[in-house]
Parts: sequence; C-alpha cells; structure tokens
Amino acid sequence: MAEQITEHLTNLRNQLRLTSEQEAAWARFVNIIQEAISRVAPAPEDQASSRTLEHGIAAYETALNAHLEAMRIIRDALSDLANALSDVQAHRLKMETAALHQTCRSTA
Repeated sequence: MAEQITEHLTNLRNQLRLTSEQEAAWARFVNIIQEAISRVAPAPEDQASSRTLEHGIAAYETALNAHLEAMRIIRDALSDLANALSDVQAHRLKMETAALHQTCRSTA
C-alpha cells in the first residue's frame, strides 16, 4: 500500500505544479502522510484456531481505530496543504485525493 500511495503523491506533486513558496507546505504534508501510514498496521489475519472470537474482534477494533486516527491526521494535513494552494491547485488536489482514497480503500 505504501508504494502505491507514494506513487500517487509523486503524481499529485507533478500535477499541482507547486511554486517554491508552496514547497514547505508540501513537504509537511508528505511527512505527515508517511508518519500516519507507518502507524497503521495491516488488519489481522483471521486465525480462528489460535485465538478466541473476542480476541479476534478486539484485534480488528484496534486496527480500525488506527486507520481512523490516520485518516483524521491525513484530513488535517490535506486542509493545511489546500490552504497554501491556489484555487486551481486546490481543485486538482480535491480530484486527486478522491483517487488516492480509492487506492487506500482497495488495498486496506
């Protein structure tokens, strides 16, 4: 998943055509995204023979909470980046973010 997200971020950066003044906001955005992704562990595999139902559900709950927190962090980072962009760039960010979100959902 991280490789696909990195690819999307590279493509997004190219499409936004950032000015030198916007580079710092972009760097903060990418660092926050990478940090959030590193905190999210993959969902636990179903190992019914090695754990109880309660333990399995608790593991899924933990994974879901980690994903939720990562999404909150990413949402705030997107907002900060959008504030540093022109209207045209912000529109492009919105369109490309939808594609990135689809990638995250399909690989999670």
